[in-house]
Amino acid sequence: MKKYYLIPLLVLSYYVATAQLSPEFILEKGKAVAIQFTYNGDLKRLSVALQNNPRPIFGQFLTEGDKTIFRAAIPFAEGQEYVIKEGEKLLSQFRFEGDNEPPPIVLAVYPSSNTVPANQLKMYVKFDQPMRADGVYEHIYVADENGRRLPVAILPLQPALWNADNTMLTLWFDPGKIKRDLQPNQMHGTPLQPGKRYSLIVEGAFSSQKGDQLGQQFSRPFSTGDDDRVKPDLEKWKLVAPSAGSNDALTVQFGEPMDFGSLDGKFSVKTESGDGQIVDGVFEITAGETGLTFKPAKSWLAGSYVLVVDPTIEDLAGNNLQRLFDEDTTVENPDLAKQDWHLKFIIR
Repeated sequence: MKKYYLIPLLVLSYYVATAQLSPEFILEKGKAVAIQFTYNGDLKRLSVALQNNPRPIFGQFLTEGDKTIFRAAIPFAEGQEYVIKEGEKLLSQFRFEGDNEPPPIVLAVYPSSNTVPANQLKMYVKFDQPMRADGVYEHIYVADENGRRLPVAILPLQPALWNADNTMLTLWFDPGKIKRDLQPNQMHGTPLQPGKRYSLIVEGAFSSQKGDQLGQQFSRPFSTGDDDRVKPDLEKWKLVAPSAGSNDALTVQFGEPMDFGSLDGKFSVKTESGDGQIVDGVFEITAGETGLTFKPAKSWLAGSYVLVVDPTIEDLAGNNLQRLFDEDTTVENPDLAKQDWHLKFIIR
């Protein structure tokens, strides 16, 4: 007998059942398309019907391992009573209570500041649950101050750039229109213009992997300032060192908002003397992505330390510590380009 594989489906127990079997519903995009249960008898004797109608509903019985599966021709209706029978013998009475999970929501958009440079390179959208990998550019876009969609602002990368669990989406403004020496920029100009107001829109029809839609449109307004064509400058960073013997956090202020996605895993704290031992602790990005804190796992010991910075961290326009995004990416000294940058601080 042909088997029905469950790999692309989600099995949840949104049911109420009585009698000998306890079926579980198999959901596709939030709809109960099938049931599964344990049964060792003759499948030809089984039937599924509405409780108040003895005529079997259309569908197919299949097996997968020790499970019997009934895939209905039409999804099971929420709140409707059904029965499973073996001949005339009642095996189970059940109903689908519906998928009671809350709809997905947008937790955050980065940059979180209200004003970004006109040559803004990336935005990040964080959801509270895994979202569909497709349909991104159909339902997520940038609109001008009159609510009109800008069809060429965001680069429609395929596949879209999701994190491992599909909860964080990275959106790129078209780099070819941001770099001034490239043909797309010369022909069409930049995606965003200085001194304008825009909104990032996530339409209510955008859905989770379970098929649940946002329901309500999400809008994140922002304004643009001038272009940012200056590299981040570590000499302008401010470090506030805590006292020896405390567990207080080291505070770092960048002096400007930085790209949220480029900061993860790009910092460490080491002792300056000896073998440069790594100090265990936790980094957290501060509001507006304008700085970070480092809280040690153990109390600080007096001495000299260094904040180690990966030079590939970026500001909002994609400028990193080594070069401007608008410049040729060729590096004259590749070995130097790989070296981390150090900021010294003293714990007293």
